[in-house]
Amino acid sequence: MSALAFSVFIYIFPASESIHIDLDSFGIGFLNREIMENGTTENKKMEENYKKESARIVGEYLNLTENPEYKPEQIGMIKQELLDLIVPTKFKDLHLNLVLAMSQMEIFSNAQAPEAKTASQELITEAKANYAWLSQ
Repeated sequence: MSALAFSVFIYIFPASESIHIDLDSFGIGFLNREIMENGTTENKKMEENYKKESARIVGEYLNLTENPEYKPEQIGMIKQELLDLIVPTKFKDLHLNLVLAMSQMEIFSNAQAPEAKTASQELITEAKANYAWLSQ
């Protein structure tokens, strides 16, 4: 944003004198090279964090649902952890499916609706098949 503001500044005040600015001294050149070579650093960190945290949450969820004496509120708490994550754009569909899976299990737990449990299991199975890191 500062580069944009700086560009506007130069445009507003036409150069009657020659101005030379070394963008590398501001770190802008480095940042642009890094973005071109690696994608944005923050996006990469956000993706890695999402992978790590969502895999942990899915693991907790699966462990919980294997215990026949779990309480429906426990699923709600795990689902809330998932909802609290910052979701990178490339994982929006996955995230939605994970939330839906947990919501379906909540429905099953509260209403003993077997079709909701089946839907939940199918969503989780599909997510794990498409994103191997969820199984780690």
